[in-house]
Amino acid sequence: MTTMLGRRADLDTQVSELRQTLLEERAHYDALLVLAQAQTEAMTGNDPDNVEERARELAEGLAAAGELKGRRENQAATLQRAAGHRPQPLGAWLSAQPSAWRDVLAEPVSEVREAGRRLMEQNEKNRRLASFCLDLV
Repeated sequence: MTTMLGRRADLDTQVSELRQTLLEERAHYDALLVLAQAQTEAMTGNDPDNVEERARELAEGLAAAGELKGRRENQAATLQRAAGHRPQPLGAWLSAQPSAWRDVLAEPVSEVREAGRRLMEQNEKNRRLASFCLDLV
């Protein structure tokens, strides 16, 4: 009985740690979105020095985002294996898990997905804007 409780406590700890990583990842994407929007403003304001600075900051931030994503994916795979499952995409796996875990993880998973989508859209907007500017030159 103690072993079963200990295993459950370990899994709950892993769920909590994964939630914290998801929250960090979402906050990081939100900060990158602000940088991407500042880059748009610099491009439309004809401020090449600021464009370069924002591009450098975004590149550094995207590298850090990749590290956070890797940490999240490793934590999710470790949790899934510890729970007796083969690793799979977190959202799909989560839908079949106990409600206590879904209650803790569903919202942060959704928020990371949405923040990543917004950042991707802004970066695509910036790419098109930069391409347009280059075509004018």
